[in-house]
Amino acid sequence: MVSTAKSNNFRLEIHCIGDRAAEETLTALENGGCNPSDRPVMTHCQVLSPSIIQRMKNIGAIANVQPSFVPTDMRWVLQRLAPSQIDNSYCWKTLLEKGVWVAGGSDSPIESYSPFRGMYDAIYRVAIDTDPDDLTSVFRPSERLTFAESLWLYTIGAAYAGNCEKVLGKIEPGFAADLVMIDANVFNNYTLLKDLEPEVVIVGGDVKFIHPNAGLKGISVVSKGFQRDLGNSNQSSTKRQRKDVSMGGPYTPGKNGLSLGLPRANGFCACWLQGKFCQEIYSTEINHKSSLCSIKTTSSTS
Repeated sequence: MVSTAKSNNFRLEIHCIGDRAAEETLTALENGGCNPSDRPVMTHCQVLSPSIIQRMKNIGAIANVQPSFVPTDMRWVLQRLAPSQIDNSYCWKTLLEKGVWVAGGSDSPIESYSPFRGMYDAIYRVAIDTDPDDLTSVFRPSERLTFAESLWLYTIGAAYAGNCEKVLGKIEPGFAADLVMIDANVFNNYTLLKDLEPEVVIVGGDVKFIHPNAGLKGISVVSKGFQRDLGNSNQSSTKRQRKDVSMGGPYTPGKNGLSLGLPRANGFCACWLQGKFCQEIYSTEINHKSSLCSIKTTSSTS
Protein backbone atom coordinates (compact mmCIF):
# COMPACT_ATOMS: atom_id res chain seq x y z
CA MET A 1 0.00 0.00 0.00
CA VAL A 2 2.82 2.41 0.87
CA SER A 3 4.71 1.74 -2.36
CA THR A 4 1.50 2.15 -4.37
CA ALA A 5 0.74 5.47 -2.70
CA LYS A 6 4.31 6.64 -3.20
CA SER A 7 4.35 5.66 -6.87
CA ASN A 8 1.17 7.71 -7.36
CA ASN A 9 2.76 10.76 -5.75
CA PHE A 10 0.73 10.65 -2.56
CA ARG A 11 2.39 11.89 0.57
CA LEU A 12 1.85 9.60 3.54
CA GLU A 13 0.54 10.49 6.98
CA ILE A 14 -0.13 7.51 9.22
CA HIS A 15 -1.74 7.62 12.67
CA CYS A 16 0.08 5.52 15.24
CA ILE A 17 -0.51 5.79 18.98
CA GLY A 18 1.27 2.79 20.52
CA ASP A 19 4.78 1.42 20.05
CA ARG A 20 3.59 -1.61 18.07
CA ALA A 21 1.73 0.66 15.69
CA ALA A 22 4.81 2.86 15.33
CA GLU A 23 7.01 -0.14 14.60
CA GLU A 24 4.66 -1.49 11.94
CA THR A 25 4.29 1.97 10.42
CA LEU A 26 8.06 2.34 10.12
CA THR A 27 8.42 -1.13 8.65
CA ALA A 28 5.79 -0.30 6.02
CA LEU A 29 7.50 3.01 5.20
CA GLU A 30 10.90 1.34 4.93
CA ASN A 31 9.62 -1.53 2.78
CA GLY A 32 7.71 0.93 0.62
CA GLY A 33 10.89 2.81 -0.26
CA CYS A 34 10.24 6.00 1.68
CA ASN A 35 13.20 8.23 2.46
CA PRO A 36 13.76 11.62 4.14
CA SER A 37 12.87 13.52 0.96
CA ASP A 38 9.35 12.06 1.17
CA ARG A 39 8.80 13.51 4.65
CA PRO A 40 6.34 10.87 5.86
CA VAL A 41 4.27 11.98 8.85
CA MET A 42 3.58 9.82 11.89
CA THR A 43 0.69 11.30 13.81
CA HIS A 44 0.28 11.00 17.61
CA CYS A 45 3.49 9.07 18.53
CA GLN A 46 2.34 8.66 22.11
CA VAL A 47 4.29 5.52 23.00
CA LEU A 48 7.70 5.01 21.38
CA SER A 49 11.09 3.46 22.18
CA PRO A 50 14.73 4.45 21.58
CA SER A 51 14.91 2.18 18.53
CA ILE A 52 11.68 3.60 17.10
CA ILE A 53 12.95 7.16 17.50
CA GLN A 54 16.19 6.26 15.73
CA ARG A 55 14.28 4.67 12.86
CA MET A 56 12.10 7.78 12.61
CA LYS A 57 15.19 9.93 12.28
CA ASN A 58 16.76 7.61 9.72
CA ILE A 59 13.74 7.65 7.42
CA GLY A 60 12.99 11.35 7.99
CA ALA A 61 9.60 10.72 9.60
CA ILE A 62 7.93 13.79 11.10
CA ALA A 63 6.26 13.40 14.48
CA ASN A 64 2.92 15.18 14.44
CA VAL A 65 2.20 15.33 18.18
CA GLN A 66 -0.62 16.70 20.31
CA PRO A 67 0.76 18.12 23.59
CA SER A 68 -2.76 18.50 24.98
CA PHE A 69 -3.08 14.70 25.09
CA VAL A 70 -0.83 14.71 28.16
CA PRO A 71 -3.25 16.32 30.67
CA THR A 72 -6.09 13.99 29.65
CA ASP A 73 -4.15 10.77 29.05
CA MET A 74 -2.04 10.99 32.20
CA ARG A 75 -5.13 9.95 34.19
CA TRP A 76 -4.96 6.41 32.86
CA VAL A 77 -1.60 5.67 31.19
CA LEU A 78 0.10 4.86 34.49
CA GLN A 79 -2.43 2.08 35.03
CA ARG A 80 -2.29 0.69 31.50
CA LEU A 81 1.33 0.94 30.36
CA ALA A 82 4.37 -0.96 31.56
CA PRO A 83 7.14 1.08 33.25
CA SER A 84 9.40 0.63 30.21
CA GLN A 85 6.66 2.08 28.01
CA ILE A 86 6.04 4.99 30.38
CA ASP A 87 9.71 5.91 30.08
CA ASN A 88 9.28 6.40 26.34
CA SER A 89 5.80 7.90 26.22
CA TYR A 90 4.75 11.41 25.18
CA CYS A 91 8.44 12.17 24.72
CA TRP A 92 8.36 15.42 22.76
CA LYS A 93 11.63 16.67 24.25
CA THR A 94 13.47 13.45 23.45
CA LEU A 95 12.25 13.51 19.87
CA LEU A 96 13.65 17.01 19.40
CA GLU A 97 16.93 16.15 21.08
CA LYS A 98 17.35 13.07 18.89
CA GLY A 99 16.96 15.11 15.72
CA VAL A 100 13.39 14.16 14.74
CA TRP A 101 11.26 16.89 13.22
CA VAL A 102 8.26 17.56 15.46
CA ALA A 103 5.08 19.46 14.56
CA GLY A 104 2.50 20.62 17.08
CA GLY A 105 -1.13 19.70 16.53
CA SER A 106 -4.40 19.57 18.44
CA ASP A 107 -6.51 16.63 17.21
CA SER A 108 -9.49 18.95 17.63
CA PRO A 109 -12.28 18.38 18.50
CA ILE A 110 -10.77 15.70 20.76
CA GLU A 111 -8.68 18.41 22.46
CA SER A 112 -8.67 22.19 22.31
CA TYR A 113 -7.94 23.60 18.87
CA SER A 114 -5.94 26.46 20.41
CA PRO A 115 -2.20 26.37 19.67
CA PHE A 116 -1.73 28.54 22.76
CA ARG A 117 -3.20 25.77 24.91
CA GLY A 118 -1.01 23.28 23.07
CA MET A 119 2.05 25.34 23.93
CA TYR A 120 0.94 25.57 27.57
CA ASP A 121 0.54 21.80 27.81
CA ALA A 122 3.90 21.21 26.12
CA ILE A 123 5.60 23.47 28.66
CA TYR A 124 3.86 22.33 31.87
CA ARG A 125 2.48 18.78 31.26
CA VAL A 126 0.16 18.96 34.27
CA ALA A 127 -3.31 17.58 34.87
CA ILE A 128 -6.27 19.73 33.92
CA ASP A 129 -6.97 22.56 36.38
CA THR A 130 -3.79 21.85 38.32
CA ASP A 131 -1.21 24.35 39.55
CA PRO A 132 1.64 24.18 37.00
CA ASP A 133 4.14 24.76 39.81
CA ASP A 134 3.01 21.60 41.59
CA LEU A 135 5.68 19.21 40.34
CA THR A 136 3.88 16.23 41.85
CA SER A 137 1.20 16.58 39.19
CA VAL A 138 3.60 16.76 36.24
CA PHE A 139 3.66 13.79 33.88
CA ARG A 140 7.30 13.03 33.01
CA PRO A 141 8.78 16.46 33.85
CA SER A 142 11.97 15.64 31.93
CA GLU A 143 9.91 15.97 28.74
CA ARG A 144 8.76 19.53 29.48
CA LEU A 145 9.55 21.89 26.61
CA THR A 146 10.86 25.41 26.87
CA PHE A 147 8.75 28.29 25.60
CA ALA A 148 10.97 28.54 22.50
CA GLU A 149 10.66 24.81 21.80
CA SER A 150 6.89 24.84 22.17
CA LEU A 151 6.61 27.85 19.86
CA TRP A 152 8.86 26.08 17.35
CA LEU A 153 6.48 23.09 17.24
CA TYR A 154 3.55 25.25 16.17
CA THR A 155 5.45 27.46 13.70
CA ILE A 156 8.59 26.15 11.99
CA GLY A 157 7.92 22.51 12.84
CA ALA A 158 4.35 22.67 11.57
CA ALA A 159 5.40 24.49 8.41
CA TYR A 160 8.05 21.84 7.71
CA ALA A 161 5.45 19.10 8.15
CA GLY A 162 3.32 20.83 5.52
CA ASN A 163 6.24 21.28 3.10
CA CYS A 164 5.71 25.03 3.37
CA GLU A 165 8.70 26.06 5.48
CA LYS A 166 9.88 28.47 2.77
CA VAL A 167 6.75 30.60 3.06
CA LEU A 168 5.19 29.73 6.44
CA GLY A 169 6.35 29.51 10.03
CA LYS A 170 8.43 32.69 10.26
CA ILE A 171 8.01 36.44 10.24
CA GLU A 172 10.46 37.31 7.49
CA PRO A 173 10.42 39.09 4.11
CA GLY A 174 9.14 36.72 1.46
CA PHE A 175 6.99 34.73 3.89
CA ALA A 176 3.20 34.79 4.00
CA ALA A 177 1.91 37.49 6.35
CA ASP A 178 0.10 35.00 8.59
CA LEU A 179 0.20 36.67 11.99
CA VAL A 180 -1.61 36.90 15.30
CA MET A 181 -1.55 39.76 17.78
CA ILE A 182 -1.95 39.06 21.49
CA ASP A 183 -2.37 41.29 24.52
CA ALA A 184 -0.35 39.35 27.09
CA ASN A 185 3.28 39.22 28.17
CA VAL A 186 3.66 35.49 27.67
CA PHE A 187 7.46 35.80 27.66
CA ASN A 188 7.40 36.54 31.38
CA ASN A 189 4.40 34.42 32.34
CA TYR A 190 3.87 31.23 30.34
CA THR A 191 0.73 30.33 32.32
CA LEU A 192 -1.11 33.03 30.37
CA LEU A 193 -1.01 30.72 27.36
CA LYS A 194 -3.59 28.41 28.90
CA ASP A 195 -6.62 30.63 28.22
CA LEU A 196 -5.09 33.06 25.75
CA GLU A 197 -7.10 34.27 22.77
CA PRO A 198 -5.77 36.29 19.83
CA GLU A 199 -6.65 39.95 19.57
CA VAL A 200 -6.15 40.04 15.80
CA VAL A 201 -5.66 37.30 13.20
CA ILE A 202 -4.05 38.17 9.86
CA VAL A 203 -3.99 35.67 6.97
CA GLY A 204 -2.01 36.48 3.86
CA GLY A 205 -1.80 40.11 4.89
CA ASP A 206 -5.58 40.46 5.35
CA VAL A 207 -7.16 41.01 8.75
CA LYS A 208 -9.51 38.05 9.17
CA PHE A 209 -10.56 38.30 12.81
CA ILE A 210 -10.60 40.90 15.58
CA HIS A 211 -11.59 39.91 19.09
CA PRO A 212 -14.80 41.68 20.15
CA ASN A 213 -13.05 42.91 23.31
CA ALA A 214 -9.90 44.12 21.58
CA GLY A 215 -11.03 47.74 21.57
CA LEU A 216 -9.59 48.37 18.11
CA LYS A 217 -11.34 50.75 15.73
CA GLY A 218 -10.75 51.77 12.18
CA ILE A 219 -9.57 48.30 11.11
CA SER A 220 -11.63 46.35 8.62
CA VAL A 221 -12.07 42.60 8.51
CA VAL A 222 -11.91 41.17 5.00
CA SER A 223 -13.29 37.73 4.16
CA LYS A 224 -14.36 36.75 0.63
CA GLY A 225 -15.68 40.19 -0.14
CA PHE A 226 -17.40 40.61 3.22
CA GLN A 227 -16.10 43.68 5.03
CA ARG A 228 -17.07 45.21 8.33
CA ASP A 229 -15.80 48.45 9.82
CA LEU A 230 -14.96 47.86 13.47
CA GLY A 231 -15.87 51.45 14.22
CA ASN A 232 -19.52 50.36 13.98
CA SER A 233 -19.17 46.94 15.56
CA ASN A 234 -21.45 45.32 18.10
CA GLN A 235 -21.59 41.91 19.75
CA SER A 236 -24.15 40.39 17.37
CA SER A 237 -22.31 41.47 14.23
CA THR A 238 -19.08 40.17 15.72
CA LYS A 239 -20.63 36.74 16.17
CA ARG A 240 -21.82 36.75 12.57
CA GLN A 241 -18.41 37.85 11.36
CA ARG A 242 -16.63 35.14 13.34
CA LYS A 243 -18.81 32.51 11.68
CA ASP A 244 -18.11 33.93 8.21
CA VAL A 245 -14.38 34.06 8.78
CA SER A 246 -14.22 30.55 10.19
CA MET A 247 -15.47 29.17 6.89
CA GLY A 248 -13.38 31.38 4.62
CA GLY A 249 -9.79 30.50 5.37
CA PRO A 250 -7.31 28.08 3.82
CA TYR A 251 -8.20 24.95 5.77
CA THR A 252 -7.09 21.42 5.00
CA PRO A 253 -9.71 18.68 4.75
CA GLY A 254 -10.21 16.50 7.79
CA LYS A 255 -11.98 16.78 11.09
CA ASN A 256 -13.32 20.26 10.42
CA GLY A 257 -15.30 18.76 7.51
CA LEU A 258 -14.14 21.38 5.03
CA SER A 259 -12.92 20.49 1.57
CA LEU A 260 -9.80 22.04 0.14
CA GLY A 261 -11.45 21.92 -3.28
CA LEU A 262 -8.26 20.68 -4.94
CA PRO A 263 -7.31 17.42 -6.65
CA ARG A 264 -6.20 14.76 -4.19
CA ALA A 265 -3.90 12.91 -6.63
CA ASN A 266 -1.47 13.49 -9.49
CA GLY A 267 1.11 15.02 -7.23
CA PHE A 268 -0.96 17.60 -5.40
CA CYS A 269 0.02 17.98 -1.76
CA ALA A 270 -2.11 19.19 1.12
CA CYS A 271 -0.41 22.59 1.20
CA TRP A 272 -3.00 25.26 0.53
CA LEU A 273 -0.29 27.56 -0.82
CA GLN A 274 -0.31 25.56 -4.06
CA GLY A 275 -3.82 26.84 -4.75
CA LYS A 276 -5.34 30.19 -5.58
CA PHE A 277 -3.98 31.99 -2.54
CA CYS A 278 -0.31 31.81 -3.46
CA GLN A 279 -1.06 32.78 -7.06
CA GLU A 280 -2.72 35.95 -5.81
CA ILE A 281 -0.19 36.89 -3.15
CA TYR A 282 3.01 35.63 -4.73
CA SER A 283 4.50 35.15 -8.15
CA THR A 284 5.29 31.47 -7.83
CA GLU A 285 6.47 28.45 -9.69
CA ILE A 286 4.83 25.25 -8.48
CA ASN A 287 6.07 21.78 -9.27
CA HIS A 288 3.35 19.11 -9.18
CA LYS A 289 5.55 16.33 -10.52
CA SER A 290 6.23 15.07 -7.02
CA SER A 291 4.25 14.86 -3.83
CA LEU A 292 6.14 17.85 -2.41
CA CYS A 293 4.99 21.40 -2.98
CA SER A 294 8.03 23.13 -4.50
CA ILE A 295 7.39 26.86 -4.34
CA LYS A 296 9.82 29.49 -5.57
CA THR A 297 8.92 32.98 -4.43
CA THR A 298 9.96 35.62 -6.95
CA SER A 299 8.10 38.56 -5.43
CA SER A 300 6.12 39.23 -2.28
CA THR A 301 3.75 41.75 -0.81
CA SER A 302 4.52 40.83 2.78
